Amino acid sequence: MNENPSRLAGDRLLNLVAAWLLALAPAAMLAILLMRPVWDVDIFWQLRHR
Repeated sequence: MNENPSRLAGDRLLNLVAAWLLALAPAAMLAILLMRPVWDVDIFWQLRHR
Protein backbone atom coordinates (compact mmCIF):
# COMPACT_ATOMS: atom_id res chain seq x y z
CA MET A 1 0.00 0.00 0.00
CA ASN A 2 1.55 3.30 -1.05
CA GLU A 3 1.08 6.08 1.46
CA ASN A 4 1.21 9.74 0.60
CA PRO A 5 4.68 11.02 1.64
CA SER A 6 3.27 14.31 2.92
CA ARG A 7 0.79 12.43 5.10
CA LEU A 8 3.60 10.30 6.51
CA ALA A 9 5.57 13.45 7.34
CA GLY A 10 2.51 14.94 9.02
CA ASP A 11 1.94 11.79 11.07
CA ARG A 12 5.59 11.79 12.08
CA LEU A 13 5.35 15.44 13.15
CA LEU A 14 2.18 14.72 15.13
CA ASN A 15 3.87 11.81 16.88
CA LEU A 16 6.88 13.98 17.69
CA VAL A 17 4.69 16.73 19.16
CA ALA A 18 2.70 14.19 21.18
CA ALA A 19 5.89 12.62 22.52
CA TRP A 20 7.25 16.01 23.61
CA LEU A 21 3.96 16.93 25.28
CA LEU A 22 3.91 13.64 27.17
CA ALA A 23 7.49 14.21 28.27
CA LEU A 24 6.98 17.83 29.33
CA ALA A 25 3.60 17.47 31.07
CA PRO A 26 5.00 15.90 34.28
CA ALA A 27 7.85 18.43 34.33
CA ALA A 28 5.36 21.30 34.03
CA MET A 29 3.19 19.87 36.81
CA LEU A 30 6.24 19.51 39.07
CA ALA A 31 7.30 23.09 38.31
CA ILE A 32 3.83 24.35 39.26
CA LEU A 33 3.96 22.43 42.54
CA LEU A 34 7.45 23.70 43.34
CA MET A 35 6.44 27.32 42.70
CA ARG A 36 3.73 27.15 45.36
CA PRO A 37 4.74 28.79 48.61
CA VAL A 38 5.26 26.46 51.53
CA TRP A 39 3.89 28.00 54.70
CA ASP A 40 5.35 25.50 57.14
CA VAL A 41 8.15 22.99 56.85
CA ASP A 42 6.22 20.55 59.06
CA ILE A 43 3.17 20.42 56.78
CA PHE A 44 3.30 16.61 56.51
CA TRP A 45 3.50 16.29 60.30
CA GLN A 46 0.46 18.55 60.65
CA LEU A 47 -1.52 16.56 58.10
CA ARG A 48 -0.64 13.32 59.88
CA HIS A 49 -1.95 14.53 63.25
CA ARG A 50 -5.34 15.86 62.20
